[in-house]
Order: sequence, then structure tokens, then C-alpha cells
Amino acid sequence: MELTRRTGGLRAGIAIGIAIAMLGIALSVTVASIPAAGGAINSCYSTRTGALRVIDYPKQHCVSGERFLRWNQTGPSNVAALRGTPCTAGAGTGGTLAVTVSPTDGVVSMQCMTVLSVASSVTLDRIILANGLTTGPPVKECLVVNACAASYPLGSTTASVELFAGSPFGYTCPGVVTKRSTTLDAHMQLGECPDVAMTTNRVVLVTP
Repeated sequence: MELTRRTGGLRAGIAIGIAIAMLGIALSVTVASIPAAGGAINSCYSTRTGALRVIDYPKQHCVSGERFLRWNQTGPSNVAALRGTPCTAGAGTGGTLAVTVSPTDGVVSMQCMTVLSVASSVTLDRIILANGLTTGPPVKECLVVNACAASYPLGSTTASVELFAGSPFGYTCPGVVTKRSTTLDAHMQLGECPDVAMTTNRVVLVTP
């Protein structure tokens, strides 16, 4: 009788041990290493749509049409804080990072955008930066400033610039020699840079 009890207890102990071991294996399989050791977060983003997905690297890898991205938890507290930071894409072309977070499913999209900007040594009454196509970012207007900037998808659009001031001024369109403003009316001068190709960062310089 005593032998039977010991044998039964031994079998029960073995069964419990096996169950605990199997549970440990299951947990090790289902729990991903995100973030990775050292706090790194590994991800892939689609070069076509800009959609971002977090992966358990090196167990998982990016697929064709995706680019590998890694950042650290010690950086910005959320991905939206990355908006406007410098980025590089397309044969080393520089730009700024556009970040959107879907309010419905939380999907994060990132895209490196080229920048059209105005740097002026005079205060202009009005600066208008407009997309030349029907798609893309809307018109951006800056009032009573000496600088203005907008972002555009890499190589996907052209843009135009309109400058307004009460006094004559000189300006340089990207790839064009310095121009002088023209008289719009008795109180306003106008400068224009039409159809600026947004293949890289573009800057319009304005001087007195």
C-alpha cells in the first residue's frame, strides 16, 4: 500500500513538472522580444505606403518593399514626437519626417518629405507655398514673416512660391538666377517661383 502511494505521488509530481515545463516553453514561444535587449525597437516600413510594423528582430525580418528601421525607447515618448525631425531617403536626399497615427486602429505611417522653404532678410507681408498638382499637401500661407516652410512627397510633385511685400526685393528661385520683384499695385510687390520640382530640398532666398 505504501509503495502504491509513493508511486502515485511520483507520477503526480512528474506530471506537474512536465506541465510547468510545457507552460514555460509556450510562454517563451508566444512572448516576443519587443523591445529588444537594450531597449531597441525594430520595425519595417513600407516604401510604397509608409505603413509601419514592429518586428521581433532577428526572428522576424522585413520583406520586399520594406525598409528596416530601429530606434530606442530612450528617445521621444511617442512616435508622433518624431514628426518634423530630419530624415534621409532616395539616394541620400534629405527631408523632414511626416508621421501620422490612425485614430481608428493606431496604425503608424511615416514618410520622408522634401522641404520647400523661404529664408528672407526682410519681413514679407505674405508667403504662399502651394502644391502644383491636385494631390498632396494643401496651400500653406505665412503672414508677416521672414521664413516659411512646407513638406512635399519625394519626387511626386511640383510646387509654386508667391512672395508679397510693400517694398521691392530680390529673390532666387531654385536653379534660377536672382530676380527682382514686380509691382502688383501701388502698395504691393510680387515675386514668383512657379513649378519648383520637389526632387530634393528647395530654398528660396529673399534679400532687400
